[in-house]
Formats: sequence, structure tokens, C-alpha cells
Amino acid sequence: MAYDGARLWVANRGDNSVTRLMAANPAISNTIPVGAQPNGLCFDGKHVWVANEGNNNVTRLMAATGAAAGTFPVGQSPRLCTFDGTNVWVTNHGSHNVTVLRASDGSPVRTVAVGTNPVGIVFDGANVWVTNSGSHNVTKIRASDGQVLGTFPVGQGPLPLSSRYGQTCVSLFRPFLVS
Repeated sequence: MAYDGARLWVANRGDNSVTRLMAANPAISNTIPVGAQPNGLCFDGKHVWVANEGNNNVTRLMAATGAAAGTFPVGQSPRLCTFDGTNVWVTNHGSHNVTVLRASDGSPVRTVAVGTNPVGIVFDGANVWVTNSGSHNVTKIRASDGQVLGTFPVGQGPLPLSSRYGQTCVSLFRPFLVS
């Protein structure tokens, strides 16, 4: 799910669409077709980006209208995305890397190798953090140049991240803890 300041966006994995709900009145909504098996969503200030796991691409939608504004290739089985103020970062679960796209036009900036089966991703204001569910760790990447700053062990099967007040939290599939 993503929030653009006025609307909630929900990925509908089973029917290859996203639903756009007005936050002030959720009864006002519309459904927008996207690629196969949409998964993660993120907002860049103007567009909502949808990671389409079944097509190995992302769809960029105009937040104000829901109109498609491009589809861009990424790695295998994209899961989630985040925005760093300039670029959109997409985790590629099947290719064990992260694709970085320029938010203004969707052009590729770089691909960064991370751990096995990356899932979650968050921007903390300077760095991008990625949970790697297959290698049971998180990777820290400097957003300005894509340099991997380290990989840190966590529990088994780490899931998506959350960042708030300067702290990054990782939820773990097993043993049902938050690190």
C-alpha cells in the first residue's frame, strides 16, 4: 500500500490491478489495470510506482489521475520499492539485486547486488536498506552512489523494513520477532 497525500493505493495481486481510494472518502475509488501480480507500491511525489512481479517490470502511474506514465524493466520477481528523493529503488527477489530507476523518466541508473531473495526496502534519508529473506541479513547501500556499506545478519526470513526517527526495524518471519 502507498499513500500520496490524498489517496491510498492498494495492489491487487490476484487481478493485476491497483485500487485508488480517496482517503477522505474511501467510497470514492477506482481500479486501474497494471502488470501481472502487482506487489509493492511507492510514491515519488508525483507518481505511484507498482512492482509487477509476474512481468519483471514496474508501472509508473500519475497519482493525480491514475493514468499510466510508463512501464520499465527491472530484475526478476520485483517485490517492493522505495523513493530516495531522486530515484526509485526496486527489490528483485529472483535476481538477488536492486534496480535503481530515475524517477523523472524511468531510465535505469544502476543495479546493485545484495543478498539472496531481497524483499523489503526502505530509505532512511541517506541510505537504502534491503532485507534479504534467503540469506537472513540486511544490506545497507549509500543512496547517493549505490555503494554497498555493509551486510548485517538478522534472524531467519527477514521481511519488509520500517524506518522512523532514525531507527530501522526488521520484522522476522521466524521466530516471529522484530529486530
